[in-house]
Amino acid sequence: MSGTKRGASEPPAFDAHAYWQARHRKFGADFRGVGNVSLTGEANERQIHQKALLLAYLLGRLGVARGARVLDAGCGRGYLTMLLAQTGFDCVGCDVSQDAIENAYGRDRVAYVQSPLATLDLGEAFAAVLCIDVLYHVVDDEEWQRSLAALLAHTQPGGHLCIVENLTSEPSHSPHCRWRTIADYEAFCRQGRARIVGVETYTPLEIQREKSVLLIQA
Repeated sequence: MSGTKRGASEPPAFDAHAYWQARHRKFGADFRGVGNVSLTGEANERQIHQKALLLAYLLGRLGVARGARVLDAGCGRGYLTMLLAQTGFDCVGCDVSQDAIENAYGRDRVAYVQSPLATLDLGEAFAAVLCIDVLYHVVDDEEWQRSLAALLAHTQPGGHLCIVENLTSEPSHSPHCRWRTIADYEAFCRQGRARIVGVETYTPLEIQREKSVLLIQA
């Protein structure tokens, strides 16, 4: 997979930081800021609760005990992070948007850090790292690889990186989305110490399209 290149006639590269700053400022506490803008804020909130239940179940199945350190990478305003913290996990959230971090939920029980994924350096490794509906917004392939490497570097040996993805070869018609396949993730894992140990599927509420939870063991 090669990095995204631009010619003189091509539009400017997608600026993730500027895009998410503007989106969070536009929607504020409305959950469309971190979800599907074609749905209502209430519908997006229901989807976050659905994902929190699914992830809490998967973390338990993977043996991640209550009290374990969990990183939510690309957390937005941290609503899902807060829900998981309420179930007993010791959560840290990070996001590229400073606006999102400054207005994050549950700051009394969740530590938040502003950082792009590709340059994330928290100085510790976690029992589990979550990256939920985030990596397909990393449209540049080289940055995507750096982001994955950073996430795995923050995962304890034997721990798990859980990624919610669309896993399709179909092209995206949105400038802020780049769909990838299971083969892309398998190729990346072969370069390092990680391996894919499972792929779970679920159908988000109010959207009749399957999504996948990719489980990668470090």
